[in-house]
Amino acid sequence: ASDNGLVGILSLGMRNFHASNLPRSVGSVFGEIYRKEAFHGNGESLNIDLAPGTEVSFWRLRYQHPDILNTHFNRWTFEFEGLQRLRRFRTHDQDTTRVGLQLGRLFGHNLSVSAGPVWQRLELDNLDAGLLPDTLLDSQEATSFNGFTVSLRHLDLDNRLMPSKGHLFRWTNTLYGGFLGGDQDTFRSELTYDGYFPLGDEESGARPGIFVGLAAGVAHPFGDTDFAHYGERFFLGGSTTMRGFNFRGVGPNVGGVPIGGETLARATLEYRHPLYRVPIPGTSRQREVIRGFIFTDAGILDPDSFELDTDETRVSVGFGFGLVQPLPLTFNFGFPVRMGEGDDRETFSFRLSFR
Repeated sequence: ASDNGLVGILSLGMRNFHASNLPRSVGSVFGEIYRKEAFHGNGESLNIDLAPGTEVSFWRLRYQHPDILNTHFNRWTFEFEGLQRLRRFRTHDQDTTRVGLQLGRLFGHNLSVSAGPVWQRLELDNLDAGLLPDTLLDSQEATSFNGFTVSLRHLDLDNRLMPSKGHLFRWTNTLYGGFLGGDQDTFRSELTYDGYFPLGDEESGARPGIFVGLAAGVAHPFGDTDFAHYGERFFLGGSTTMRGFNFRGVGPNVGGVPIGGETLARATLEYRHPLYRVPIPGTSRQREVIRGFIFTDAGILDPDSFELDTDETRVSVGFGFGLVQPLPLTFNFGFPVRMGEGDDRETFSFRLSFR
């Protein structure tokens, strides 16, 4: 993708994993896993990813249990995730190590609440020798975050990977530091909403639609912490937020380097139209293969928490097209109509995306 460079992902995914279903012997491990005689059959999931890249490299281990109490309805869930990610930015490198546990509860089919501890370590190094913002310079030491996260999610989509109808609402709150310890005292909250509204005849299958994306966030330092760490601040620009601007190309900035915001607000309105469809065998419906769209993006970043200066609003418009199947590849052409001093433009961007 234009934001992340070239990345190759080697992934092992087991969607019907069973952690306690052990192999009979060490010598038969691989054969029993291949024949689905070991570590198989309980609806758990295990994902192991190894991804070397030119700008982003990471490894990740994720385990999920969908029903730890076997209630089948209004289930209790458990999730573990550990990852390490190295991101090479234009001005510095950021090395992130993160471990998190989440205990969740489902209410019906769509609403879920989860909570759990998180530990994170951020290290910024290889900083450029030029003029850099204080928020970056003062964040370069290795920093430990001890936190606790509470999330609320309501998901009602017709397809989780490539939705055309429904919505996804998520509210995530994380408290770092305070009585939890660590090097940073910060409260971080983020709201996101994705809405998909199809138009036209439902019987035809692939049809036009409108996408609405909204987000707001705040990272509020407290106690002995004077500002939110550079790695925990909000940024705008790139192929997913504020198309028409380069990745993290939206100010405020110092010497052309973004300082990030402690407060964020952004919105997207997009009209999507199928450009090429193919029949679904055995039905009268059609499947979308190539999609075209027009969009407008808007966003604000404020360097202070719980403040928004509407005079700093950025707006862009544009169009794009992309494959929906078999590979979700999107090409964007964005044009800023409202910029700020030091913003970095990017007319063309592309990405692999399931949404």
